Amino acid sequence: MKPRIYKIISVLFLLLSFSFVFAVVRNVVFMIGDGMGLALIDFSRIVLVGKDEKLSFEKFPVVGLVRTHSYNSLVTDSAAAATAYSCGSKTNNRYLGLSPDGKKMTHIIELVKKNGKSTGLVTTVSITHATPAGFVASLSSRDEVLVANQYVELRDMVDIFLGGGIEYFIPSGQQGSKRKDDRNLLEEFRQFGFTVVTSKEELLNLPITKVNKLLGVFKYLDTTYFIDREFLSRNDLPTLAEMSKVAIQILLKNKNGFFLMIEGGKIDWACHSNDIATAVAEVAEFNDAVETVVEILKDVPDTLIIVTADHETGGLSLSSKEYRFFPEKVVHQKISAAQIAKLLKGKNETEIKNKFFEFTGIDDLTKEEIEEIAKGDVVEIGRIISLRIEVGWSTKTHSGCSVPLYAIGKNAEVFSGVYDNTEVAKKIIQLMNLK
Repeated sequence: MKPRIYKIISVLFLLLSFSFVFAVVRNVVFMIGDGMGLALIDFSRIVLVGKDEKLSFEKFPVVGLVRTHSYNSLVTDSAAAATAYSCGSKTNNRYLGLSPDGKKMTHIIELVKKNGKSTGLVTTVSITHATPAGFVASLSSRDEVLVANQYVELRDMVDIFLGGGIEYFIPSGQQGSKRKDDRNLLEEFRQFGFTVVTSKEELLNLPITKVNKLLGVFKYLDTTYFIDREFLSRNDLPTLAEMSKVAIQILLKNKNGFFLMIEGGKIDWACHSNDIATAVAEVAEFNDAVETVVEILKDVPDTLIIVTADHETGGLSLSSKEYRFFPEKVVHQKISAAQIAKLLKGKNETEIKNKFFEFTGIDDLTKEEIEEIAKGDVVEIGRIISLRIEVGWSTKTHSGCSVPLYAIGKNAEVFSGVYDNTEVAKKIIQLMNLK
């Protein structure tokens, strides 16, 4: 009889010990480089800090490998991937917060709020885009107007929204609106106690001590690549690091803790365009945000920071010919392939040659390439540039590759190993002891 009692006591002791060890994470910052695969990380490291150095998140002590497939495809989209990270379950591509049979699932943010913590979503693309939406919305489509409407309904779940996409929040009568009704969601959020900002100046001058609920939507943030900001005179847009800093300053006021999702969303868009230089610039902005987050939280106890991707985009390969590629050529590209396409579409051969050299440093265009540039095809322009760098792209969409995950902070070691994307949410829920 006694051995059985001792066995039961031992099991209970182990369970209590496990709960004690893994129930102490108070704050989680979950950073997603959308479409940021390992090849792009390698390439960006070489360009930004040198082949033998490390990006900020590569310095994290724990590294894992995450499988990315969705419920109905070996190649996920961002909606299904975000849902997996948020709800801990697979779903169909294009679904947000719903099971494959259309039933609402519980988001990690819901559990965080039930436990008295604060929450936030920050992105460089529209705040209503698939990744942030996947952490709060429940829809069978990625319709961004519907997402914005749900945000109003679910306003008590998220304390901070920061990103682009103002066009989904303003009434149809206002310039640039993508709504078909007269709802002004900016005003609705104000009425529900949110501070609303629409410019970098307003964001950086917020009286942090007085702000608890914040909606920031910035015109052109979601349509302006980081590499194009100087060329387009868009330095009035907040950087991901600036938005992240403000969000954390507000969230830290809650002594119970917080959960914050931060997305570098246009890494994915640049890779869809097979535009390597633009992708590197987006990784640079994301890496700066990681560095900022780590610096702010370095002395905050019981905090966990995770950096990963939702999927890989573009099927990037480092070398398209003979055991070589030339990352140093990337610095000659001054603006994105998208901007080049806009500026050179329909232009004559002489203008294309001169301007393409000015923008990329390439002076050996073939007749066929000039014809493609004149068509304004962004992907073809990206591939023309990549050809000189000798990197290859296998697709214009996502790939089915696993993605790396980097972790630092309280109980980061839990994220070592190879696991499914649904396990990330389960691990966070366990570590934060969310009920």
